[in-house]
Amino acid sequence: MKTKATLFVVGFCAVAGWCPAEAADIRLNAQTNVVWGVDDPRDDLRPGLRISARVRFDADPAEAGEQAILTRGDANALGSYILRVDGPKEGAQFSFFVNVDGRPEPRVSVPVKPRPGAWHDVAAGWDGTNAWLSVDGQTASRVRAPRSPKTVFPLAAARRMGRMQGTIRDLAVTVPTLPLPADAAIRPGFRLACDVAFPRAPAGETTLVAKGDEYWLRYDAREGGAGSFNLFVFLDGSWEPRASVQTPVETGRTYRVTGGWDGRASALAVDGRAGEPVRRGGRCRATAAPLVLGTKGRAAVTNFALRNERTALASFGMFRTRELMPTVGAPVTLAGSLANVGCAVGPCVLTAEGRDGVTVTPGRIALPRLAEGDELPLEWTVDPGTNHFAHVAFAVFREAEGRADPRALCRATKRIVFMPQTDPDFSAKAWNPPLRPTRTYHVDADNGDDARDGLSPQAAWKTFRNAAGLVLGPGERLLLKRGCVFREELSVRAAGAPGNWAEIGAYGEGMRPQIRRTKHINDRCLYVADAAYLAIRDLIVCNAGAGLMVGCVSPGSGHVLVERCLAHHIEGTYRFNSHGIPEWWDEPGPAGGARSCGIAVTGGRPRHVVMRDCETYQCSSGFSVRGTDTFVNRMFCHDNYAHNTSPHPYNTASRSWMTDCVFDASGWHAAAGTMGVMLAGNDGFVIRGCHFLNQPDSGSPDQGGIDFEAQGENCLVARCTFRNNAGAAIEVLGLRSPQTRNVQIRACKFDRNNWAYKNGPAEIQVWGSPATSADVACSNGRIEGNGYVLVPGVPFYVNESRTTNDWILAGNRAFDFSEDLDAAFPYVDPPEVRACGEVWTDAPVAALSAKVGDPRAAVRWEQVEGPAGVRFAQPAAARTKAAFPGPGDYRLNVTADNGTLWRTARTAVHVLPPGARTFRAWDFARNLDAQGWCVEGTGTDYAFIPGRSAFWNSEAFPVQLVCGDYFVIAVKGSGRAALVSPCDRDLGVAFSASRANAARIRMQNHTTSRRMRLWWQTDGAPAWDAARSVAFDVTPLDADDRVYTVPLPRAGAVKQLKLAFSADGAPITGTVRLDYIWLGRL
Repeated sequence: MKTKATLFVVGFCAVAGWCPAEAADIRLNAQTNVVWGVDDPRDDLRPGLRISARVRFDADPAEAGEQAILTRGDANALGSYILRVDGPKEGAQFSFFVNVDGRPEPRVSVPVKPRPGAWHDVAAGWDGTNAWLSVDGQTASRVRAPRSPKTVFPLAAARRMGRMQGTIRDLAVTVPTLPLPADAAIRPGFRLACDVAFPRAPAGETTLVAKGDEYWLRYDAREGGAGSFNLFVFLDGSWEPRASVQTPVETGRTYRVTGGWDGRASALAVDGRAGEPVRRGGRCRATAAPLVLGTKGRAAVTNFALRNERTALASFGMFRTRELMPTVGAPVTLAGSLANVGCAVGPCVLTAEGRDGVTVTPGRIALPRLAEGDELPLEWTVDPGTNHFAHVAFAVFREAEGRADPRALCRATKRIVFMPQTDPDFSAKAWNPPLRPTRTYHVDADNGDDARDGLSPQAAWKTFRNAAGLVLGPGERLLLKRGCVFREELSVRAAGAPGNWAEIGAYGEGMRPQIRRTKHINDRCLYVADAAYLAIRDLIVCNAGAGLMVGCVSPGSGHVLVERCLAHHIEGTYRFNSHGIPEWWDEPGPAGGARSCGIAVTGGRPRHVVMRDCETYQCSSGFSVRGTDTFVNRMFCHDNYAHNTSPHPYNTASRSWMTDCVFDASGWHAAAGTMGVMLAGNDGFVIRGCHFLNQPDSGSPDQGGIDFEAQGENCLVARCTFRNNAGAAIEVLGLRSPQTRNVQIRACKFDRNNWAYKNGPAEIQVWGSPATSADVACSNGRIEGNGYVLVPGVPFYVNESRTTNDWILAGNRAFDFSEDLDAAFPYVDPPEVRACGEVWTDAPVAALSAKVGDPRAAVRWEQVEGPAGVRFAQPAAARTKAAFPGPGDYRLNVTADNGTLWRTARTAVHVLPPGARTFRAWDFARNLDAQGWCVEGTGTDYAFIPGRSAFWNSEAFPVQLVCGDYFVIAVKGSGRAALVSPCDRDLGVAFSASRANAARIRMQNHTTSRRMRLWWQTDGAPAWDAARSVAFDVTPLDADDRVYTVPLPRAGAVKQLKLAFSADGAPITGTVRLDYIWLGRL
């Protein structure tokens, strides 16, 4: 949230005021009901605090519950203040709290109950003795005098607007500004704040705040790009790394800057936009250097404030179980540490308490003294009983204050996940949810009618209009007719029951129903806003910014099954504006800010989610799953070649399993790196029997198999295969956050990965260096019983961090040849399958064939695109014939399934008008194979896209590649954009009445062009000339593919072709997605 700072003068007192950015209304709802600020010492409670705002509530607080308007800190924290509407049990009236004595009570209240939809004028404050509150002209006050002479109450907490449903308008908070501190020395916990203005455009380094070899706030201009505010802290003889916020600055504007160092990390925010915290532990020292504010003529600094009290700063860290994978019913040893980076304190008592039957020993530890710089190793025994999760709360109190004193020196909670003794099996062979149909809604895009009730196939609806807002109850089904294509978003909710689930699926025969959008970044196919006990089956979602999305947000949500679905061409969102598609610039993407995932289960409460037997290709991210007790089984995620925006699938679930999945080129190109799958924060996670294959080299970082990005513990990778990936098979990163702990890699096959010599380079790489912070480079694990064949110069394991001794390698074997490795580890491989090339025919029947490498694999042909009604003579045979209902373009899939793993291959049959004859065609069916054609004059260029910090910087490269059955070409403001055939050989085609008399071009023209031109050269006329060209009309900004037929005049043998996207050279912008170019006789 952007903020601005203003300066008010009241008598002789300067008062710093804060309010939202130029848009005065802050709209809050059930999904986004909180706007966070940043910790600013100028917000500390002191006499003269005043808050004012206009507020309007959408719902009656008597029904909706407590509604917070403005909060700073936890209510029990000394120095906190809260403006809110109380819950119904407390009268649903406006109240204001200030904590000046360790207690938020007594509050001051005004007996005004908010009316939904009505505006209320609210003001509140504290004068050092009394708290007061005014609502719509009614004012009340209450004595709230501190017990000590202290009048300023420092509190390391960010201000928060909301936790309400409604609108806050004209919010303003004013507090008196403190004088410059006599002691401005750096100490752990220090925080500074100031307002900065630049009288002229900054150049180079501009000092804003500095104090000797202690701390330094400056602005660094960057030629040709956004500069950055940077905060440096001098620790152990070094200024780096810095905390940074990238942003361009304007002269005459004031920027509100806050930053600090808490003893472990430094942080910085500008106008409320926080950069990434930078972990920095170490020793600081005070100096006699003066405090410097601003640089004369270059930067003016006003309203400076500093918080740097001498205080104890204790914190817990490094929790992990000694056992690598805790199991239900077995006690574990929990290791941790307690550190104090502030001043000495003592005596203290440390308490550890379990809940719901979890016992923790010892529950109380006496600590005579915590000296400055102390770090104490600690251990507990945790017995979960029958619980699957053990939640343990830790706290440290001063002994004199006793256990009941809420002002703990520090608190922490730890969740330990306990896995079952044996893995569960939620495969289709072992489990299906109970479903007894009670009511079934039908939708038929071809023959339906929205005026009907939808309760039978004969009374089917035509569109999703009647389904909008529908809540599917127990046994209720919403079924889409097979063979139909729906070009709108389906949005519903589901509230099934444990004994009777709801369902979204298909009815009828033939091709799975498609929800097919317009290939726009803002499109979404299917959205279930809140799901409980829901099965989604047998759908195709494609051509959108988001595919199949299921949200789990309410307390009773979860229990979701997604199976036998296909998602393709779901692309565009990754990092903002990093896609390289000109017409998508500054577009927000699908509603809710979702990534471009083919299939995603999101929200704060996903649990008991099963995703199985689904396929994703040509997606920015094949799938994303989070939550607890999830089961991902037999997913085939492959060939995701979305340029700039295809990093990897995501799995951030805990107490979860991913089994028998195939990741084959599941990521392609992204600024921050690509991998087979990215994991983060997984507590209790098993990957078993999965294959990570053929991750390509696009020049992106990483490009390997499994990415343990950060956080999490107790993860097992077992009996998996890593083969032919450009990068490391497994990475344990961290970068800015603690690495994953307790990682087991066991009985896996590693076959010639990291041939592009990426991270490490190694098959298994643990990121870090001797200088990496210990609370980041904190991973440990065991690598045992694996086999490997290495690329020359690539070792099996590399660990350059300080955690080297925390990893154990045992029983790993090297092999010289892949065949020997496979013989030693005879795991089931995914079956190889290749479909025949694309077919061009004018007959209604075509012969099809597929090569299947595993003779045991079951084969199945199906239609996935084109006019409905394709019939296969033998759909379960590798060789078959297919009958087509008429002319058109048909996409077909052939599946090979050996019972454990499966793959698909695609081909297409193009049924031409009767009598047509094909002489030459370019189908662009293989990824990255332009078949000799090249692109020219697109007007697109590389773009650097600054993020909120350097870590979030991104970039976009010109998009001109073959992927997902299309040649995709992005154009920006150019009239010269064209696609040109190879020039080193003749096309072997003559334009004549008896030979090729027409060109057919199938494409989606999502540019502003209304007319294109096809040019040709011959041996006798080897130059581009308007006389040897044909212009033809096209549909601008088209929503789907279209076939354009271009009559060709007599020209003789043709040497070269050029397809110009602007017929007359007028500049155009947009993207062409070219399916094929066909030359023949019609």
